[in-house]
Amino acid sequence: QHQQHQHNSQQQTQTQERPLKELASLIIQAADPVIRVWSRSTDESYTLIVPVEGPATLTANTYVGVLRGLETLSQLVVYSMFDGEQQFVLQGVPWNITESPRFEHRGTLVDVARTFQPISVLERTVDALMSSKMNVLHIHLSDSHSFPMELLTYPEVTSNGAYSEDQVYSQDDLRQLVKYALQRGVRIIPEIDTPGHARAMALSSTFVDSLACGFVDGADWSKYCAEPPCGQLDPTSDGSYTLLTGIFKDIASVFPDQFIHLGFDEINFACWQSDPNIQTYMQTHNKTVEQLLLDFYNKEQAILQQVAPGRMSMFWEEAGKQTPPMTVDANKIIQLWSDKTALHTVLTNTEADVLVCWASNVYLDCGYGNIFGDDSWCDPYKTWLEMYTTDPLAGLTKQTDIDRVRGGESAMWSELTGPGDIMNKMWPRASAYGARLWNYDNVVSVMESQLAMEAHSQRLRLRGVAATQVAVQFCTINPGMCY
Repeated sequence: QHQQHQHNSQQQTQTQERPLKELASLIIQAADPVIRVWSRSTDESYTLIVPVEGPATLTANTYVGVLRGLETLSQLVVYSMFDGEQQFVLQGVPWNITESPRFEHRGTLVDVARTFQPISVLERTVDALMSSKMNVLHIHLSDSHSFPMELLTYPEVTSNGAYSEDQVYSQDDLRQLVKYALQRGVRIIPEIDTPGHARAMALSSTFVDSLACGFVDGADWSKYCAEPPCGQLDPTSDGSYTLLTGIFKDIASVFPDQFIHLGFDEINFACWQSDPNIQTYMQTHNKTVEQLLLDFYNKEQAILQQVAPGRMSMFWEEAGKQTPPMTVDANKIIQLWSDKTALHTVLTNTEADVLVCWASNVYLDCGYGNIFGDDSWCDPYKTWLEMYTTDPLAGLTKQTDIDRVRGGESAMWSELTGPGDIMNKMWPRASAYGARLWNYDNVVSVMESQLAMEAHSQRLRLRGVAATQVAVQFCTINPGMCY
């Protein structure tokens, strides 16, 4: 991991003015060094002291704080040549660094339902998150396209909903992934998208009667969903809630995180209105589709608390924009994706904290075209600089609103992204937003940030993450001639 600066050695030997030292020893002190399941209060702070002489010391309150400090230490190590001898040395000593993240939630979303991503891809994503001082892997685990998680309660959901038998995550696979992530200071938050984007979970004969508009002809899909295939859970069907009860049991047994993401994005009311059974129910009970959505929300929340007491819910922004309103209290989180208007609406209509995930700034799939070969809906491509300069607090003036922003995520939707190119598309861009969320109040110049991002990209590649190059090699060696 320390060879990241190898092709920067020319710059290092030419311009380095502060002393370099070889590190003989590092003393690590942690008040609570035990690996624990994440909570929102997990302390990631640390102090790293590297004197000119003597051992370095790293002090933290938690195991995760130690990881963050070790990452900083690794980034201070450079490769240099002295008298023809190769050395790995610490640059710029002495160092006295005390820091903690500005935002508690610094993550990225990986969509494994549209295109299956092997466990090895998710492990490399965790590695990249750790290397970037990020702490959340949000797995979009279900959609209308596929349901790739093994269920013990209703195995037929997986056998009918997965793309194939070899594109299924066993529960043991996922538990090992959770353990792998915890060891690296990363939370895993699963998303089961409901009630929209739900076709694949309801294809078995047991639950197909709980599926609305799940078999729409290709020519008509745009009437009933945001992209094909369509399919939403029927909010009037008892089977929908039986299905959710089983899924939540399995999710809670595999994923220990406090939060479970329940979706609620892009719900298409025309889908429900087109279903004869739902039409009859609405007429009999004098209900609107908006009221059906509220009923679904309340029933789903009751099921989650019954099956997994104490677990809390996350939603996409649509959960905070409905009429009649849903009771989204302060124990829940809403993830914003569309625009600043939605942010203000959610802050006004709910008590929930929020995450900022603007499609206009931090969606990693934009700029690669859509599923039909046209431009993507969120063009243009979002550069690392766009992500680094994204301000999650933009437009907020009230301190009470600012305090409700808990962080953010970039998002890798996978319609056109598979295991062969996903790392390249994600990294190091995702880490640019992570850097802003860690060190929000200290935005550096384009030159400094680009050189740091290119060094980080090299670091990721040497650690097995296929990150892209973000700077011209000449400029990394001769910045004064480029900036």
